[in-house]
Amino acid sequence: MAFEFYPLQALKTLFGYKPGQPPSYTDEPQSGAGVSTDSVVGEWFRKKLDLATDRIGICKEVEEMDQHDVISSAADLIAEDCTQIDLNTGKSIWVEAQDPSVEAFANTVLGRVEAEDIVFSIARDLIKYGDSFNFLLRSKSATGVPSKVVGLKWIDPKSIFRVHDEFDRLKGFSRVSQDDKESISAPWDYLHFRLLGKSRGTKYGSSYLAPARRLFRLLQMMEDALAIYRIRRAPDRLVFYLKGLQELSPTDRLHAFSRIRKQFRKRIEIDESTGQIRHEMNPLSVDDDLYVDEDAARVERMPGNVNVERVLDVDYIRKRLFGVLKIPPDYMGFSDARGGLLAASPLSHQDVQFGRTCKRIQKYVIAGFVRLIQIEMAWSNQDPTKESNDFIVKMVPVSYLDEMQWAQLLELKAKTLGILTDIGDALDIDKKAFIPYLIRLAGLPQEVIRAVEGIGRGEDYLSGAVDLTDSQKEAVSKALQVPGMQDKISDALDLLLIKDRALTYDNSTKSSSVGFHSLPGRCEG
Repeated sequence: MAFEFYPLQALKTLFGYKPGQPPSYTDEPQSGAGVSTDSVVGEWFRKKLDLATDRIGICKEVEEMDQHDVISSAADLIAEDCTQIDLNTGKSIWVEAQDPSVEAFANTVLGRVEAEDIVFSIARDLIKYGDSFNFLLRSKSATGVPSKVVGLKWIDPKSIFRVHDEFDRLKGFSRVSQDDKESISAPWDYLHFRLLGKSRGTKYGSSYLAPARRLFRLLQMMEDALAIYRIRRAPDRLVFYLKGLQELSPTDRLHAFSRIRKQFRKRIEIDESTGQIRHEMNPLSVDDDLYVDEDAARVERMPGNVNVERVLDVDYIRKRLFGVLKIPPDYMGFSDARGGLLAASPLSHQDVQFGRTCKRIQKYVIAGFVRLIQIEMAWSNQDPTKESNDFIVKMVPVSYLDEMQWAQLLELKAKTLGILTDIGDALDIDKKAFIPYLIRLAGLPQEVIRAVEGIGRGEDYLSGAVDLTDSQKEAVSKALQVPGMQDKISDALDLLLIKDRALTYDNSTKSSSVGFHSLPGRCEG
């Protein structure tokens, strides 16, 4: 068969299939009808708050939410914080690897699919739907075998389904229905970004906006009711007091009153095109003057409702909505308090919790691109599971607040170690035993602790634990015989540890990127 070659076996291994257990697949199936979630609900209010529980229904509801200006802006804000541009590379996403050829290959793949242009929309799809499906567009070789990926085609999440086998391995994707067992594509024909973490029982991602659906509908209804109330009740109106009707009978008075009212509100005209009589509204304009008989009528102005500014219930629902979205209302301009969050600075730099949320979204964006590069490696006769082909997909950290907290912790530890060292000197504690204890308390790796203990004893220089020449060993042996020399070595070691700790602190604060290693089994596309 034309497809029985090494890249296909590597792709099967990537998706958990051993030799002899190949997944069945065909060409890309045509899109079919989606699942309808419409239901008949008798009461209007209950219908408005009746939320869907299936994936297709949730997708439709979050699409409705995305039409709301504030929620759409909130989704844009989160996606922008997740896909910031690195000042050094000028990119939002890139690849680094120990092997320059692997790094160049992976970055070329990202360039061909225009990752810089689509990474924002992918992050926004994860926020909106929880999923982002993309069909891998490939060129073909002269023999008709699929070749390199040349682009990613977006697929509507409502029209595609994941199909798993009895071992819960991804068998492929169906464009017909979830239960379709025939028209299934290969697992590596699609790239599925999904925002995991909410439920282990689902094969799809969880929408970031979905928990706010009920609050969104409540807010929408209250805003509509507020707008209608302002239009109908807030404007001033005119009150006409008619005179001279008391002499008429009740029936004639009613007819006369109605006739006078219509003269102010309607006019009768003949439509020249149809020849029919039509009634047109003739409301009193704000710039029209009134001419009335003082003895026949009196006109007064009745002011509108002056209490329409009290919208505490709308503010309450809006604050709850922003609470679910984890965005402070004052950052979106809904606070009268001064000195709140600064809109000029990214929210992820001001709120640790929001920064962690953005990091979680970043994690699954990176996982999807890792899977893309692994699939492309397999098609290019490279084993993506080999350690020599390891690479890291990086994006700009959304926040440095975590690193600042870590730096503060290191500073506190350094001060504590300094105090304990002074206490040890005051109590004349043996530094050979006390310094390794302090190093363990500082949290240094075991390799550093063992090396420091070896240096502290000094004898390891002579026993061969440290590689020295014969002349160096002789010099060290003479130095150790000098009275008080070992104490001086311990003091010098103490200073060395403090400097080494400060260097670790500096390096920890200079980190400028987060990565996701392309180890086997770390993600599933």
